[in-house]
Amino acid sequence: MTPQELIKHVESRCRDDAGCWVWLGCLQKCGTTPVMKLPGSRKVVQVRRVLMEAKGVKVAGKVTTYTCESPRCVHPDHTAVMTRGELQSRTNRNISRAVRLKRNKLITERRRRTAKLTPEIVALIRQSPMPRNLLARYLGVRRCTIDAVFTGRSWAEPATSNPFAGLFRL
Repeated sequence: MTPQELIKHVESRCRDDAGCWVWLGCLQKCGTTPVMKLPGSRKVVQVRRVLMEAKGVKVAGKVTTYTCESPRCVHPDHTAVMTRGELQSRTNRNISRAVRLKRNKLITERRRRTAKLTPEIVALIRQSPMPRNLLARYLGVRRCTIDAVFTGRSWAEPATSNPFAGLFRL
């Protein structure tokens, strides 16, 4: 299949919505990445990636993403090819600080639910007179985990003693 035929095939499986080609086919599990089986093949590929390759753009080692408001848009002019780092930077610029803080808090809570340490064990670590290496062996964690608790890099204590704590919270 020639690149022009492939572009026509993809366009026939889309709905035109104010200049965007809204994909009507399958999506990946994430719900925003349009995928399809190549004609005459059983291989599932990302639609944006195939379109950019058909246009002659090198996509090896990079990701393809949408630049318009519609995550289902596969129009080649609304598609950008970039590295994962560039995509992460773009995403972080578009997310407000308050949303980032909330997301980080949720991630921390999720990790703590599956962590070996609990708030009670962390309190025990901070009060224990045992050497750190013995304490790590006793609890079944690494020494750097114990060090991170002591220095506040992990399981930081809330600043409740400071009367100004939380005044500038967003």
